[in-house]
Amino acid sequence: MKSSKPVLVLIHAFPLSSGMWDLQKKALGRKVRVLTPDLPGFGREKPLKNVTIARMALHVSDYLDKLRIKEPV
Repeated sequence: MKSSKPVLVLIHAFPLSSGMWDLQKKALGRKVRVLTPDLPGFGREKPLKNVTIARMALHVSDYLDKLRIKEPV
C-alpha cells in the first residue's frame, strides 16, 4: 500500500514485542507511517528454529513485501 507519508519501521528489543512501541507509534503517526512488526517468537509471531539475525531481517523484509512497501524505510 503506497502512502504519502514516509515509512518508519521500529524493531522491538529482546525479549519484548512490538507493543513496546505503542506510545511512539501514537506520537509519530501523524508524520510518518509507523510499522512495528513482531519478530519470530515474540508477540503474535510463532518461533523459528535456528534463529539468526539474518533470518530475523528476512522476516522483516517479508513483512514489508506483504504490505507492498517498496520505498526506503
